[in-house]
Amino acid sequence: MGVVLDLYIGPRTDAALPKEAFCALVKDLVDKRAVVLPFGVVTGNVSTFHPGSLGVDGKLSTSFKKGLRVEAFGDDPAKLHACVERLHGVKDLCVWFSALDGRNEKMKSVYDDEDLCECWVGLYALAEPTRISLTNAYDEDGGGAEVLGHFRNYMQVTGKRAPDATSLPGTFFRRLLGKHFGPKMRAGTEYS
Repeated sequence: MGVVLDLYIGPRTDAALPKEAFCALVKDLVDKRAVVLPFGVVTGNVSTFHPGSLGVDGKLSTSFKKGLRVEAFGDDPAKLHACVERLHGVKDLCVWFSALDGRNEKMKSVYDDEDLCECWVGLYALAEPTRISLTNAYDEDGGGAEVLGHFRNYMQVTGKRAPDATSLPGTFFRRLLGKHFGPKMRAGTEYS
């Protein structure tokens, strides 16, 4: 067992990114080696989809299958971009990546070592805003949930060795996301 972190990052407002902006974000994440392929594009009730529920074989965990569909899976960026271009704005979607890329020197500023990139990544595009609340299972007060905000577009990075929000300022990863989400992003970490 151990602590699982869920890092949430999104724009300051709950306005949806236009299709061109969302597609450009996906392209930058891949081209600038911020994420590792394979990818998966999941549609349906994706606000309930957890990035840890899609295996590296492209199969959904049985506990997450209801209301979800894997539209595309693989390691071909052209296939990824075509699928996102086709589905954005038509269906709620999550673009899943198998990890952040710790082999990329620019990404190492988010981590102490490359092993810390053992996490899953989900990039969401939703028709309606969803509320993100953060809890800390290790808070001595047993404090309630802190509302991070309502999002139509956001990124979730999750895993036992995922980064937390305090590791982002001044990093390549923060600048890359800021280019698309805007300079005043919201970020928060949930611990469970």
